[in-house]
Amino acid sequence: MFKFLAQEWAGIGSTPQASWEDRADQKIVSPFNAYVGYNQFRFRDFLAPTQTDPEDDAMTPATMGAITATAGVRSITISAIVTTPADMWGLMVFRDIETAFNTAFDNLIGIIPYVASSPITLVDSPLEPDEYFYNFREFTKDGQISAEVGEENATVT
Repeated sequence: MFKFLAQEWAGIGSTPQASWEDRADQKIVSPFNAYVGYNQFRFRDFLAPTQTDPEDDAMTPATMGAITATAGVRSITISAIVTTPADMWGLMVFRDIETAFNTAFDNLIGIIPYVASSPITLVDSPLEPDEYFYNFREFTKDGQISAEVGEENATVT
């Protein structure tokens, strides 16, 4: 999450960045540090990050299209197409070795930023030969997390 937040700070824009100034002044830190610190705190409680402070909880999750898990040698490539991005900011990827698992903080393996008109891709590697199951949850710019998108599986050789 720290990597995701640090990379996304520059791209969220000056208005969302300015919304962190009051929290930064209270903590005697920079707006960037207030943004990262608060969102890391949210993430520890399995809440999605938010671009603005305070979050407004009014945005709409995206509509996901095809999601695939393609096995390779000691790796699986996850690809997702977003059909209607709405207010999507990123996609959380979860993995387990059993089907019908619950998405949780302890099986989260990646956070992928959404880039308009690009497929979302993650290479999960290195993996031992086995069958792996993946599920996904998207999150919006204001910290809303969608329901589970749907499970995909692949078998590593």
